[in-house]
Amino acid sequence: MRSWVKYILLSAVIIIFFGGGPLYIYLYALFFTILFAQLWAQIALFRITINRKIPDKGYFIGETIPICLEVKNIGRLPALWIYIEDRLPLGLSGKEIKEVFSLGGMKKQVLSFSVRACERGLYHFSPLKIMSGDILGLFHYRKECISQEEVIVFPRYKKIVFTDIGFMGLNALTKANMSFVTDPLVVIGSRDYQKGDPLKHIDWKATARTQSLKTRQIEYRKSLACAILLNGNLNDYISQDDFEKAIEIAASLSKWLLDRNGEVALYSNGRNKLYLEDRSLPVLGTSINDDKNQFIRILNSLALLHVGHSYPLYKLLDRIQSELSLGTALIFITPAVDNELWRRIVIEKKKGREIWVVLTKRLMQKEKEMYKQKGNSLKIKVFYAVENEEVGVIEFQLL
Repeated sequence: MRSWVKYILLSAVIIIFFGGGPLYIYLYALFFTILFAQLWAQIALFRITINRKIPDKGYFIGETIPICLEVKNIGRLPALWIYIEDRLPLGLSGKEIKEVFSLGGMKKQVLSFSVRACERGLYHFSPLKIMSGDILGLFHYRKECISQEEVIVFPRYKKIVFTDIGFMGLNALTKANMSFVTDPLVVIGSRDYQKGDPLKHIDWKATARTQSLKTRQIEYRKSLACAILLNGNLNDYISQDDFEKAIEIAASLSKWLLDRNGEVALYSNGRNKLYLEDRSLPVLGTSINDDKNQFIRILNSLALLHVGHSYPLYKLLDRIQSELSLGTALIFITPAVDNELWRRIVIEKKKGREIWVVLTKRLMQKEKEMYKQKGNSLKIKVFYAVENEEVGVIEFQLL
């Protein structure tokens, strides 16, 4: 309304000094000027496009995320002024961009800024808000540029140090439980048949060529299949910080096992942030995949783990039975083990599985003794995970 005051006052001055005749000319000129200015501003704003660019889709907690806004005027009319606002999703910290500038026809402006990843999760950016106006300052026009960019923030992982195990730490333990498995795709040659060689390993082409029985020489590899079962039920944790600590331990242990040629799956009874409305409570996690992208899949699953209440951990074990092959080792990461979970552990131990329990809650001496006795009686490994912030490692203490 204030923008119109100066034009009303000018009309009054014309009437006082020149009479009503010139007023009509002035009003016609003002009308067409306002109409032209509106059309200019609306057409110029319509021809403005914005492209938000983020180099990568995944970042770790604490990393800086560079963001680039490329503003283009694809029309020939210059935009006299443009106001751009880009709001950040909760969980990313940084200064929200609010910029005002002019942009000539067929020109572009690049705005660069950065934010910091503070919490794990999947973040969707809101639409960009653009505002412009006419040269007279009478009208403002707005529009939103819908952007589909998203960023996933992974939990941190740290180096794991095992104490009080002897030999070479848990390396010796994992090697002792690794079984030799043939890889039929890796044939390194053939040799003379020896008594006891399986018939399925006979190289028939080499036998026909040499007129004597030949056996394929197949490369053997060591393989340890592990399934990590992470307790994602917030009810079992003292605080959300303890919950996040367990997630960090799961990521660190997955990395440790994968670096030692282990085949690792991860499952959790926690809720998936993408399916919070699904009452069937789908299992969160990833099954075993023997490729270089498995760690990224595990990190994705951990990033999508919702902080909230869910069903008990022992029910997760029941739900994933079909995913567990014979000989798959089970690793439970949980703040505590209740009676029902102990009963499930006994059943799995009778099947011949190797079982580890990693406790994340700070334990009293009596609790340590109780878990130690229970582990020794069932012949399972019970570890107490302690984060050593001074050196940036997670210590696994064997109880």
